[in-house]
Amino acid sequence: MNKEVQAVADGKKSVDEALKAIQEQSQAALVKAKTEQDAQKEKDAAKGEAK
Repeated sequence: MNKEVQAVADGKKSVDEALKAIQEQSQAALVKAKTEQDAQKEKDAAKGEAK
């Protein structure tokens, strides 16, 4: 996020471009975290069934 803010400050990107990039990066991070959480839940459930 700091990179995007700096790009705006340097005049390399508009605020709208920076916000769009931040939103896309945040969405990707959210999807990754959710996927990892779901995988961990499945792993934990499989451990419970194996006992």
